[in-house]
Amino acid sequence: MSTENHKTDHIPELSPRYSETHSDEQLGGNTYRMDPLLELELAEGREHYNQAVVDKTMTYESTSASHALDVPPGKDWITMISRALDLPKKEIIRFDGNPMNYWSSIRNFEECFDESVGFRFMLNHLIQYCDGKAKATIVQCALLGPEEGYRKALELLEEAFGQKHIVVHALIDKMLNIPAIKGTDPDNLGRLSREMRIRGLTLRQMNYVSDLNSAKTIECTFLKLPLHLQREWVKVACRISKTGRESLFKDLCEFVKEQSDIANTRYGLLVICGNNSDKRDVGVSKGKITMQQAYNMEELVIATSPYVVHPTWSAQVIIL
Repeated sequence: MSTENHKTDHIPELSPRYSETHSDEQLGGNTYRMDPLLELELAEGREHYNQAVVDKTMTYESTSASHALDVPPGKDWITMISRALDLPKKEIIRFDGNPMNYWSSIRNFEECFDESVGFRFMLNHLIQYCDGKAKATIVQCALLGPEEGYRKALELLEEAFGQKHIVVHALIDKMLNIPAIKGTDPDNLGRLSREMRIRGLTLRQMNYVSDLNSAKTIECTFLKLPLHLQREWVKVACRISKTGRESLFKDLCEFVKEQSDIANTRYGLLVICGNNSDKRDVGVSKGKITMQQAYNMEELVIATSPYVVHPTWSAQVIIL
């Protein structure tokens, strides 16, 4: 038997003392037995080769998995996959054709899927997570090839529902259609603050901040505030103008958020309750009381009057 049959690319060469040839007498016919040291070195070589193959396989698999799982260098990809399976399932936002929801829905879909899962898979799920007019717009794209169909579906959705000027006007109109806030209403004030921040964030991402900073948008939003907050904003706007610039939508947004935070603190709610109590007192003084309030007042008079005989009292002589 020749030692060439045991050679591989990754097995180190044998030391010179094991590389000599053996005669037939040394081999003893077919009863040759390998030297123990030679056998040990060959075993170590095979182990080294097997480990090298495993390392290369792990490196390849880790590189492939890292595209989907963000496996840090040096981490076990099997462990990372196991952890990923334990994570909550990603929630995909459905799109119903409302232009105001177009950008958030498409951004969410692209974050949940990428090209590594295949264009056919992405196209099928894009159709699945659209409803109404949006689904009717792209459902026929399933007849095209995977990549062509997916890209065409995205193009049709943007053309029908994602044109920036349409989205901008829809967002601003919804904010301006919020009813004006009356008196001290922390709930509606908080709602207005949220709507303003959402519009500001979305339009900044779309590079349409100029529409928010128009005088019409700022003035219409300003008129949504209750009268006492309008007076406070006038003071803020005056201080801003003294710095040499005009008030921006961002300034009004920060003002409304601050006032909303103040109104929803414990002390802010106490002030609101106090104001409501004062109004009830004013109503009583003007004679505007409910039947229940009148009944309660009558019971109080009966209970405290010394001139009324109560059923539980013993017979009394009332001296007038």
